[in-house]
Amino acid sequence: MRPPPGAAVLLVGHGSQLSPDSSEPVHRLRRDLHGSGTFAEVRVAFWKEEPALSHAFDLVERRDVFVVPVFMSEGYFTRTVVPRELGLSGPLGHPAGRRVHCCPPVGTSPHIVEIVRDRALRSAAVPGRTDLLVVGHGTDRSPSSGDTTRSVAEALAAQGEFRRVRTAFLDQEPRLSELLGAERPGPDRDAAEVVIVPFFVSRGWHVGTTLPRVMTSGDAHSGGAGHLVRITEPVGTHSGLADIVVGLVAHKAAEVGVRTGPERTRGETTTDIRPPSCDADYRSEATEAREAFLAWIRAGDGRFRSFMQSIARWSATGGYEVRHARDRGVADFQLEPLDNSAGVQRLAGRGADGAHRPLRSAPDLASGWRIAGLSGRALWEVYADLYPAAPVHWHLFRKGRLRVTPYRKLAGVQTGIYAKAAHRTDAEVGALVRSLCSPGHCLREPVWWSRDSREAAGPSGTTVRGTAPPEGGRGQSHPSGPPIGVPCPRPCAVFLSASISGRA
Repeated sequence: MRPPPGAAVLLVGHGSQLSPDSSEPVHRLRRDLHGSGTFAEVRVAFWKEEPALSHAFDLVERRDVFVVPVFMSEGYFTRTVVPRELGLSGPLGHPAGRRVHCCPPVGTSPHIVEIVRDRALRSAAVPGRTDLLVVGHGTDRSPSSGDTTRSVAEALAAQGEFRRVRTAFLDQEPRLSELLGAERPGPDRDAAEVVIVPFFVSRGWHVGTTLPRVMTSGDAHSGGAGHLVRITEPVGTHSGLADIVVGLVAHKAAEVGVRTGPERTRGETTTDIRPPSCDADYRSEATEAREAFLAWIRAGDGRFRSFMQSIARWSATGGYEVRHARDRGVADFQLEPLDNSAGVQRLAGRGADGAHRPLRSAPDLASGWRIAGLSGRALWEVYADLYPAAPVHWHLFRKGRLRVTPYRKLAGVQTGIYAKAAHRTDAEVGALVRSLCSPGHCLREPVWWSRDSREAAGPSGTTVRGTAPPEGGRGQSHPSGPPIGVPCPRPCAVFLSASISGRA
């Protein structure tokens, strides 16, 4: 089966407000898929950082969207958080006239077994004398969360390549610490090495900190006397994940009846054809915003246009160029050239001090770089990394069509520990707005909390109209009437996390 080349793929992940390692495998997966030309569009979105799940569809231009959760198993996030944040009422949603097709998580693909096997074989000196532990997160709140991990271990055990294959978990039985502590060999048993394959997406907190901590604690140290314990890279960083995504999308496309479209000829890309899955009469808000944003930059007649902390311009001979606003008068040769999406993504994900930057609209974008010779489409992709969805929201706000989600509406649908957000008083939320949404922390204007947006949006959320200034920087306070630069239509994950802790 082949996936539909004219469709968009949306990779959704957890993300982190503390570590860039959590989202990096998802970004790398996007680059791999985009570079292969398999799909017309590949986007990413996260729960804990930007691009945000809540704005995931704002940058998608295609009508058919295949949502692929980059998670290792079904659970709370795939069943509850992802559908809620994407605005889907069920397995098939239709936000903004789109056809959204939800695929199962990558970890549930039967081909994930081969990735775990490859990880283990590359680390095991003698597979026949090696104990393999497939380690998942697990949770006592939902014992079924470990089913995928167990099924992978059972499939590998059936192949008979390793001495033993078992599962262990960090947060449910059997726990890794207990299993390693029980591995002390007796006099009648050959000493064996233990290979641990983390059934995780990334080298985040658990793989980078929790696993090593378990390894060096108590009886778990070195797996017991006579054991050599090796920890492989996590499953989610394997290059074979791209093929799994292609397979999941192809299977879902066949299931829902989305045609695959014509074969491409050599040298032809997916953007050169109009596949049958994309209706001729469909025009997304993202397409409209892209054209309006590029036209706005071209209207500068070669002068730089300011957008948040960036400036961009266009010339008939050199194409589009973008750099930091602080580098407006700096000579080109004095700036570092960035020429690929990985470089732009790293720039956007790290602040001027090198720290992780989960909020792309924070006023700490590093300077000293330049991206030049861009086509209009390439410039749009740069802004998709620098300021995800911000140009779309800026355009819709100017047209009076920006959909706003007030704090109360968002807080009222939260579950788990985030349900605490609904108990915050207006005074408490207002204090957080003054702190976290001030120009020193965020370059967007929180129209979701302004007096006008609350009155216009009402309890269910609707649109709010505003007039943007000539340049796309931050404007003045909205309630009294002056224009807004780049609006924020919904409380972000950083704000929501602060609201449940009560701390800015």
